[in-house]
Amino acid sequence: MKILLSAVLLIGSFSAFSAINIEPFIGTTLTGSFENNDCESDCSDDISGTFYGARASYGMMGFFGGVDVRMGTYEFDDFAIGEIEEEGRIALLLGYELPVLLRFWFTYALSNSLNASIGGTDAEYSGTDYSVGVGYNVLPMLSVNLEYTMLNLEEVDIEGNSSPNDLDSDINTLLLSVSVPLSI
Repeated sequence: MKILLSAVLLIGSFSAFSAINIEPFIGTTLTGSFENNDCESDCSDDISGTFYGARASYGMMGFFGGVDVRMGTYEFDDFAIGEIEEEGRIALLLGYELPVLLRFWFTYALSNSLNASIGGTDAEYSGTDYSVGVGYNVLPMLSVNLEYTMLNLEEVDIEGNSSPNDLDSDINTLLLSVSVPLSI
């Protein structure tokens, strides 16, 4: 009987420290760079952009896991690409929230679709994407976040081509965002 009572109290205490979290956010690129690794001359550029999205997670005893969904734009300073739209990034999210209102997380994108128009021709880029972030709750319902994102573009499908082309380009950005963390 004591073991059963102990198990019930232990399970009940875990549920008291668990929560479903929904965190809409909006942000901008503080600094960013683009590098075409296939190019023999200087094929790099500075980029900027804005983005928005939400994180949804389940947390227990400081740890949390869930999904990160975002959309936004990357604007190139010099290249003919001009602007790439990130139409839907879905990433796995793992993190830890310290008791001092500080959070750390890691994301790995399962799906990422970027679209651009180059000289009137549409192109769709795909690749791998991961990021690390830190957030600080300045107020109970407001968090300021910094996130370093690394995106490797591996394939481009240009309108009119019969098959996608291989690509080796990197986009690295430091993102600043504000979010509203809500716990249910």
